[in-house]
Amino acid sequence: MRCGFCHTGDVKAPDPPKFPGHGASRFERRGQILLLFSEGPFNAEHIQSLVPQFQSLGAALAQDGPWASVNVVTRSIISTPDAIDMLRKSALWTRDAYHRVAAGYVAGPDVEGRAIMLPILYRCYAEVIPVEVFHALDDGMAWAKAQVEAAMRGR
Repeated sequence: MRCGFCHTGDVKAPDPPKFPGHGASRFERRGQILLLFSEGPFNAEHIQSLVPQFQSLGAALAQDGPWASVNVVTRSIISTPDAIDMLRKSALWTRDAYHRVAAGYVAGPDVEGRAIMLPILYRCYAEVIPVEVFHALDDGMAWAKAQVEAAMRGR
């Protein structure tokens, strides 16, 4: 299945943005966990802007086996429908090309749009990779590590 992010295993350049990117994210690797610190709200152009980092970091993580992401979201988790579509495409692409096995989110009760976006996120990742949303980073990291360990045992 072509996901819009990759072509014969290589990431193609994102389509030219329709709008400026909204949202900010930075990456940090902790073992086989890719930790993101993101501030929303988010649009598709922001998700597209993350492709080069996911390509580079996903390839490095995949060399050591399965991996998971944990995205710590502050301010707002509200995302446009196009951004949600891009998240699903990203999940498919990183699962198939780079062996990502799970996506965790950390969004405290004070994060705008949490109650609205949770069911949307669960539907977004359905039948692609497991997803779970937590209030605390420690809980998200423990869950992600368990997902990676289970995938390693299943190799």
